[in-house]
Amino acid sequence: MGSGGDLSELRGLVVVVTFLSVTVLLVGMIPGEFVVSPTTNRQVVVPNAYSSSDVMAIASSMNFTFGPHVEQSFTLGGHDFTIFDDARGSIPGNGIIMYTEWVEWWIIHNQLYMKWYDQQNIERNSAPAGPQFPYMSYMLKFQTIDDIGVNTTWTIQCERVTVKAMFGYNTTAYDNCTQAYENEALGIWLGINFDQVNTQYNAWNLIQMILFFQMPNVHPLINAIIAIPIWITIAYLVFTLITKLIPFL
Repeated sequence: MGSGGDLSELRGLVVVVTFLSVTVLLVGMIPGEFVVSPTTNRQVVVPNAYSSSDVMAIASSMNFTFGPHVEQSFTLGGHDFTIFDDARGSIPGNGIIMYTEWVEWWIIHNQLYMKWYDQQNIERNSAPAGPQFPYMSYMLKFQTIDDIGVNTTWTIQCERVTVKAMFGYNTTAYDNCTQAYENEALGIWLGINFDQVNTQYNAWNLIQMILFFQMPNVHPLINAIIAIPIWITIAYLVFTLITKLIPFL
């Protein structure tokens, strides 16, 4: 009887390992273009002042209105970004800061602050900040935007990604960027080129998205139908291995 029970458990273990192995293999064979939304029929909106010769290089764009204490998180070209100001309490801020973030190995959270460059590729970040707020050295001041010119195309860059940006406001109602910002009326346009779009997926990325219900453009119910059997199989595998390694359980 004992050997029959052991054989039954062994068969179950073989089935579980085979199921997980085949799942990983099939997921790894999914081409990246099936995961990323196609951009062939993209719709991008660019300011009139933006160079028309560069419009076709823009894969994705967005715009929003910025003001004191606004923290805008968004996804552009497959990258996650956050943009915010340095406002403290009732005191408006002096500039704008942006960073990108991503997760590796499911739990490792990475964050990179981005530098601002003008059209001559000159770095225009504020002076280095103290140790309490190190990110302040990555701030673009509103005064700098006015000094360079509101129609300037800015490059926001870090080791991971590059983004284009432009600012705008109602010049009839406001004299400068600071006034527009203080009245929550500073317009920001952001665009990302095709060569910066994050389309790099591997088997581990896809498995992570499936298991944690994060598959893009897939209904959560469909994702759950795929993920739940995998979780059940993993749980059975863990349980079987533990009971074999610790007999008195």
